[in-house]
Amino acid sequence: MALTVKDFSKTLKISESALLERMQNAGLSHKSGSDEITPADKSALLKSLKNRKSQTSSVSSDSGIKVVSKGKNIGDGDAPKSYSDNIEAKRAAASEQLKSSKKNAKIRLKKRLD
Repeated sequence: MALTVKDFSKTLKISESALLERMQNAGLSHKSGSDEITPADKSALLKSLKNRKSQTSSVSSDSGIKVVSKGKNIGDGDAPKSYSDNIEAKRAAASEQLKSSKKNAKIRLKKRLD
């Protein structure tokens, strides 16, 4: 059984019309809820949504409030940290803290004995 726009919109928990609008913004030719979606269509939609998120956008209201969304930008030299890098950094910090607390405990003990 092929996946249709209607089924995919239910999976994503968004309205069918919103999904169709996003698909058309992504350059896909889907026009109705009964059109089939291929894995390539999903990839194109995801790529388009990621590109739109990384762009800066702003919205102004009648009351003069301006909302600016910068999205997520990663510089050329800045690689996102992986989960394991994060764990290693936490372990190193905890190890340093433990060493420091042991050193402080020895100093306090020496002061009490003196």
